[in-house]
Amino acid sequence: MLKYAGPANRRCAALISLGALAALLAGCGKSRSDQDPHAKGPVVTCNLRCEWTAEGLMANLAFQNVSDGEVAILQRNLLIGDDAGELTWSPFEITRRGARIPYNGKVVKQPAPTNADYRVLAPGEVVNATVNVGSAYDVSPPGVYRVRYASVNFSRDGNERIDIASNTVEVLNSASR
Repeated sequence: MLKYAGPANRRCAALISLGALAALLAGCGKSRSDQDPHAKGPVVTCNLRCEWTAEGLMANLAFQNVSDGEVAILQRNLLIGDDAGELTWSPFEITRRGARIPYNGKVVKQPAPTNADYRVLAPGEVVNATVNVGSAYDVSPPGVYRVRYASVNFSRDGNERIDIASNTVEVLNSASR
């Protein structure tokens, strides 16, 4: 402990405090992978394309396992399986003029998943899905819409979280539709 806190010691303490603050702030705004060299990147990627058809705004998604091992993903998060014909949860983030478009589709309480509810993706495997976004979100007013897919998936044992997020797509709904 310092017995005399003269000007030189106070300046030294101030510099140490500023250095500690700078080191703390240097980590702000960075992703987990920027901060931790051992953090994993995405395990499953999602490429989203959207197009207007006679049925409405169709989202075409391509989910790909980009890891070196097999990955088990809930079929509902891949928008495949028995309930693939109709959205039963809100997997899309949609905005128009900066305002979020709320999910208006069917909501189904899901039971705890079983092994049968998962789809195992081999390394490099791609699963494609197509869904009518307009059946669950009001995208009828003319304008530019920003659409993005996002879901959270947990491993079968519940110990690993796998976030899946797509690119953001802008689509125009012209007044002539």
